[in-house]
Amino acid sequence: LVTDEGTDKVAGNLRGLGTTLEDAGKKAALAGGVMSAAITAPLLALGNRAVDAASDMAESMSKVNVVFGGSADVVAEFAAGSAQNLGMFQQTALDAAGSFGNMFDAMGIGAEVNAEMSSGLLQLAADLGSFNNIDPTVMLDKLRSGLVGEAEPLRAVGVMLDAAGVKAKAMAMGLADNEKELTQADLAQARYALIVEQSGNAMGDFARTADGMANGSRILDAKMNDLMITIGQRLLPVKLQLMEVVGGLLAKFQALSPGVQDIIVKVGMVAAAAGRRRDPVAFLAPSSQ
Repeated sequence: LVTDEGTDKVAGNLRGLGTTLEDAGKKAALAGGVMSAAITAPLLALGNRAVDAASDMAESMSKVNVVFGGSADVVAEFAAGSAQNLGMFQQTALDAAGSFGNMFDAMGIGAEVNAEMSSGLLQLAADLGSFNNIDPTVMLDKLRSGLVGEAEPLRAVGVMLDAAGVKAKAMAMGLADNEKELTQADLAQARYALIVEQSGNAMGDFARTADGMANGSRILDAKMNDLMITIGQRLLPVKLQLMEVVGGLLAKFQALSPGVQDIIVKVGMVAAAAGRRRDPVAFLAPSSQ
């Protein structure tokens, strides 16, 4: 026979087991929340950043292909080594080259010369930036200003582009004579040649000081960014497929009657509320309601 004392003991053990299991469930939920906050959320953020970087890279490459046409491979190959050789993100190098190329194309400079000048300006930005301890992206802006006739930005790095000197250079290059009015293409090519000539001391400075802290940091940052692009290129097709699936579901939802849509929304709200009840963060910091 089971005594009352034995029954009470069994019931007590069962209650203790239930409490233990409940505590274990709460701890597991809390651990899951911590794992989600510490691992899942950062991974999702990293994935989104990588996909955005890959998308930007594709846009810049598309721009280069359109601007340079048959000479695009020359620019793309040069930009592929931009992290190590220029301390510049590959996407930044492509975008800058595309911007220079688009400007030169509008001036009427041919694709082959255009590609050569645009790639050369990337190297100039790295070397002048390194020599003068200026960020290469800032140097790109200074070079762009100088090529369109704004002399002041480049004076700080020892390059003088006065009107008389530019005209004399254009004539020496055979681009014009005293009877011919200089075109924008003539002026840009003469300015480019003067910039190269007057940057002699800075030439190769990035490579010479690549092991230093400043350029070493730029190289590391650029390589990390390029790695992000590589990861994003693997994830981009997945995100595109997901967007297609979500787009299809949204189209199906919009095709439903308003009554059915209301039911789905309400069911979703109930599910979300139930999920919040199990949220370890909500458990630790419950709503005031």
